[in-house]
Amino acid sequence: MAIYYYSGPVRSGKTSRLSEWVKHHTEAGGILTPDVGDKRMILNINTNEYIAFECSDHEELEKIQVGRFHFLTSSFRKGNEIISDSFHKRTWTILDEWGKLEMEGRGFMPEINNILNQAVRTEDRHVLVVVRDYLLESFLLRFPESEPMVFLS
Repeated sequence: MAIYYYSGPVRSGKTSRLSEWVKHHTEAGGILTPDVGDKRMILNINTNEYIAFECSDHEELEKIQVGRFHFLTSSFRKGNEIISDSFHKRTWTILDEWGKLEMEGRGFMPEINNILNQAVRTEDRHVLVVVRDYLLESFLLRFPESEPMVFLS
């Protein structure tokens, strides 16, 4: 089985814990979505490059609103490219995160769906999806072959 999930409450340190894990696993790629200052960013694990992700509501850019947050549409496209590239070149692909947009089939979902469907059929590629705790049941209904990922301190 090649699909794993890592779940926990909002702001519980999931991304921080994965950031540390990735430092010791050079075969990992994909995306993390850490807060940098007061904005959410996309971190391309493959290149260690940060990409603007969250924007303010008054910026006149193409964006998607989720609750009080606004995210750049172009960043979802770039994130999907990174996810795809990582899956084909790395042993581990990290997808941070499967949230409300993905549950609705938007955000990173098109590429997550594609990658997870491929991962089910391979033994040499592993995908780790970060899932909000309150969305875990929905995630597991869509991807029942997923297994939990446990991090030991």
